[in-house]
Order: sequence, then C-alpha cells, then structure tokens
Amino acid sequence: MITEIVLGFLLIALGYCYLARPDVVSRINTLIKNTVLNDSYIALERRKIGVFLLLAGVFFLLAAFAR
Repeated sequence: MITEIVLGFLLIALGYCYLARPDVVSRINTLIKNTVLNDSYIALERRKIGVFLLLAGVFFLLAAFAR
C-alpha cells in the first residue's frame, strides 16, 4: 500500500514535469540522453508521456486508497 502511494505521487510529479516544466525534462534528458531517451522522441511525445504518467499515478493512488 505504501509503495503504491509513493509510486502514485512520483508518477504524478513526473507527469506534471512533462506537461508544465519542459525545462526540467530537458535537464533530465541531458543527464540520461545516451542510455534511454532520445531528443526527437521527447520533443514529439511530451504530452502523451505526461498524460500517461499522470493517469498511472492517479491509478496507483486510487488502488492504494481503495484497500
């Protein structure tokens, strides 16, 4: 239950960063650019990723509080 709550808040914060603070995403992207992320992918798919992370965070929070 605690892990779902923490994961939910983490995903909501990450989704918010993707949607509202692209400068933070850009800084994170420069740190891990060579391993996972690609600049063109982030630029094109920013909104989709942000919405997905927000929905996943809300899902985990609701699952945790439903118990």
